[in-house]
Amino acid sequence: MIEDENNKLKYSDSPLILYPSIFSKELKIILNPFHHPLSVKLFDSRGNLVQNIFTGIVKKKKELTFNPRRKLSPGIYFITLNTDKEKVLRKVIYLGK
Repeated sequence: MIEDENNKLKYSDSPLILYPSIFSKELKIILNPFHHPLSVKLFDSRGNLVQNIFTGIVKKKKELTFNPRRKLSPGIYFITLNTDKEKVLRKVIYLGK
């Protein structure tokens, strides 16, 4: 996230946007264009990989809908975006279904 001169956050400049950050059924994931391979993964609060969400190159803005494929326990999870140039980490809270 980047602050502008009025201290307002510009989410559109972030390579990884998640909403809502507290979810029960689905989580929207927006990936901004990045012309290098990247991966988006879900980890539990202990750092264990739960699921690979996306791997590839994003040539134009991409919106994904994440619905847990397997039963997840309610709790805190982390979504990571990894590229050869940067790593982004976001926290989400899953309330369960």
